Amino acid sequence: MTEDDSENQHAPIEARAIEALVIEPKAITLDLLKLRLATQVAPVRWMGSLEAIARKVEGGETLEHAIAGTRGPRELQCLLSESLNLPDPTRFVLDAIRGRSEVRASWSNFVSLVSYPLALFVVAVLIGAVFSYVTRGIVDFTGMEEFGLSGFATVKANIDDQHAALTGAAMVIGWVTLVLLTIAVVGPPWAWTAVMGGVVIIGRPLRWVSLQEILHRYHLFADQGVADGNIGRAVARSFNRSSQAVVAASVAQRIEAGMPIGRSLAQSMLSDGLCRPALLLLDEPGTQASAGFLRTARLLGLLAEQRCRVLGMIMPVLLILMVGTVIWATISCYIMMFLPLVNMISALS
Repeated sequence: MTEDDSENQHAPIEARAIEALVIEPKAITLDLLKLRLATQVAPVRWMGSLEAIARKVEGGETLEHAIAGTRGPRELQCLLSESLNLPDPTRFVLDAIRGRSEVRASWSNFVSLVSYPLALFVVAVLIGAVFSYVTRGIVDFTGMEEFGLSGFATVKANIDDQHAALTGAAMVIGWVTLVLLTIAVVGPPWAWTAVMGGVVIIGRPLRWVSLQEILHRYHLFADQGVADGNIGRAVARSFNRSSQAVVAASVAQRIEAGMPIGRSLAQSMLSDGLCRPALLLLDEPGTQASAGFLRTARLLGLLAEQRCRVLGMIMPVLLILMVGTVIWATISCYIMMFLPLVNMISALS
């Protein structure tokens, strides 16, 4: 073999080595960029962990070692651990956090739309209860009865009923607030969604938003090439320790039992008669899994957005009626109490 032949033989090996040295820093840079972008859109309690992982990758550690050596919220840890089984982990993490951010924005928009009127109603009830309690402590009703005013007994009975109603309403509000705080602080992550999802009027769009997040996660796994037989369990593992854990696990069990994906999702507690037909369309022959999941997730987002618009028009009217009723019912009872006395003074003058 001549010297020229030997050089030609080693040339491809050297070229591949140089190419590997160039590609590897490029891949690390892309992973680092995706992690930095994920940090920007992640929840506040996730940012520190993602930033720590990005710094470790930037320092030369592999993504696997960086994730394993970083502590953080359990939901984020499950998501990161499952991403390592995919061809492009950082892209999955970035897209998953982006999807979660969009869903949480819809959730926050809806909750703020409903919580403001409820807060004003609660304040009106509490003010009415305090006003009634203070007035009953200041005014001596027995002294007025000695005047022999006609109809005063009926007025006093109405005042007692109104005071009892406001006190009872305030106690119910306090009890409900205590229960919700206990669920949010002490309860498992899925308890809040389960409880609020069953509330009249606001429960349905909240369930749609939760199901939208699950469908978006199915889309990401399908886009990464995960087979239909494994996608349910992969999604369930990524949602472990989160508010969607119970629903994702039950859907995965039905898929493993042989039920089609669309039907499995349609039978979840987040589904209802309005979105069930769209979920069943996922099982139609010729439907591309990734595109179908994404399309259905966007449909649920549009349904939730439309419900928010409707509630945005209804809530101000309900707010005026509820708050106005509480204030007027409270004040009018005490106005009626003084009317007989005013009439008597007018007659004497």
